[in-house]
Amino acid sequence: MTERLQLCHFWRPDNIGDYKVHFARWNSEDQPLRVLARSLDEWKAWQEWYPGKNDFNRPYIFSLAQLPEAKDFWMFGGI
Repeated sequence: MTERLQLCHFWRPDNIGDYKVHFARWNSEDQPLRVLARSLDEWKAWQEWYPGKNDFNRPYIFSLAQLPEAKDFWMFGGI
């Protein structure tokens, strides 16, 4: 059995309240992993977009991109 690491095993920010975690998923047009690979500017725009309310009102966004063929797996997209 493969051991699953928890985020706290390798990342411990000084002030967790400064961070929002964004799990980027397919938006009916683009797969997030493809956006991340295609353009860092487009990926950044995904992190800044919000639908009607500002959920990303923190200084930092910890972003993850869902893998298209493995929906339970995520790739780190940056902070």
